[in-house]
Amino acid sequence: MNISWYDAISFCNLLSQKAGLGESYSINGENIVCDWESNGFRLPTEAEWQYACKAGTVGYRYGELNNIAWYNGNSRGKIHEIGTKEPNPWGLHDMLRNVWEWCWDIYDEQVYGTYRIFRGGSWAEDARGCGATCRRRSHPTILHRRPRIPSCTVFSTSANKPNSFKAHCFILVVHPYIFFRFF
Repeated sequence: MNISWYDAISFCNLLSQKAGLGESYSINGENIVCDWESNGFRLPTEAEWQYACKAGTVGYRYGELNNIAWYNGNSRGKIHEIGTKEPNPWGLHDMLRNVWEWCWDIYDEQVYGTYRIFRGGSWAEDARGCGATCRRRSHPTILHRRPRIPSCTVFSTSANKPNSFKAHCFILVVHPYIFFRFF
């Protein structure tokens, strides 16, 4: 029940293959190159994640924390089904809370080497860590522990690309005209 940054990258390529799209990542061991022109799925950049999280709002959060997020102050020590808190103004649920989400970006290569960024806060996070500008880092091979969670239906918001399926991992992926979040 763990997922590393490398797992998330591999999942994006697998999802692209299943959808008949080009893979966004070339993988050669631990050397990963993103094809920014690919029509496939990929992790968001940190800037894309923050833009989607804030959804045109200003400030650290897009609403009252207890209304929009599961964190250690209200989660009762466990993850919760997605979509049970209020969404941001663009209709995205759980952007701040419940689980951390991997981003493409390297944290600070000169200081931390290949450490990657994850965003969003979690069910175990203090309130101060659940904000649109809060960022964390981890080595891309680290498997972040997570409790067993229910599957959820994920669907496209694009009328041209109807999709519906079950997913069991924590990734936010970007595709032209589609913004998917997998849990």
